Amino acid sequence: MPYLRQHNYVTWFGDAYTEAEEWQVGLRLDGTGVPDLGQMQELDAAMEALLTSGINNLPPSHRYLGCKVAPIGTDGKYFEGGNSVDFLRETPLVGNAAPGYPQIALVISMRTQRSRGRGSNGRMYLPSSTLPNQDEGLIAASTAASVATAGALFVADVNDVGLGAASVFSTISPPLVEPITGVRVGRVMDTQRRRRNQLPETHSAVAPLPS
Repeated sequence: MPYLRQHNYVTWFGDAYTEAEEWQVGLRLDGTGVPDLGQMQELDAAMEALLTSGINNLPPSHRYLGCKVAPIGTDGKYFEGGNSVDFLRETPLVGNAAPGYPQIALVISMRTQRSRGRGSNGRMYLPSSTLPNQDEGLIAASTAASVATAGALFVADVNDVGLGAASVFSTISPPLVEPITGVRVGRVMDTQRRRRNQLPETHSAVAPLPS
């Protein structure tokens, strides 16, 4: 199904494991303006603040490299005649937090005024370090709350750039656009199935039982 209207899609990207892989996260903005250099720098600063908040910092295997703003048509493709704008950091941001498992991500849920159903929720899968957890295997409630606060500040910073409100775009008929009004974080770390399937499995030699 088509999107309700044209908009900008912002992606923040980086690499991992000595440039063997790439990662990216994104937000859709309810606007069509072409960003200038200052606005790209502000988008970059918003992500840097999120990744250095002291809560869910990047693991040392990952680098954050920059961001991109692309105009998206109602068909979900790059808008014909539109110009995407890229911003590469002069110095990559290298992670320094305790490394986590490569297929695990921390999910930031973007909430709207809709309590459920279409247009109520968006998700961002952040590369994750090892987070404090409790005996039942959940990350600490205080950690989840702190990440949610950092995520809300990130969305607010993106909105302040002036390229449109960060929003959830639903393509379920009839399509709609709902601005993000809050952020929440679950206490169960998420497994990225696609990432897990991309990891080549290797096994040790068979260890025979002692005679």
